[in-house]
Amino acid sequence: MSGVLDLNNLTVVKMPKTREEEKNLIDALTQAQYNYNREDVGMSAEDLAIIFGKVKGAELEKNYQESYEQNYAIREKAFKEKFKGRPNGRS
Repeated sequence: MSGVLDLNNLTVVKMPKTREEEKNLIDALTQAQYNYNREDVGMSAEDLAIIFGKVKGAELEKNYQESYEQNYAIREKAFKEKFKGRPNGRS
């Protein structure tokens, strides 16, 4: 049903109440957009520095790298544990 508003499937979003909450929300959304552009779109850090500016781009890239290393190190450790003892990780 295109164009019909389904009142049973609405999501309630709590809006920020303070400037600090507002800034944190904007920062989180900006980082999410940066991460999406790096991972899913495949943009380089240099290209994104043009869009976000050198200083903000460097900050976002630092956060992206830290998050990437943390997330993929955890996944790799779990993968190795799951397939421990199997040659080349294969059954």
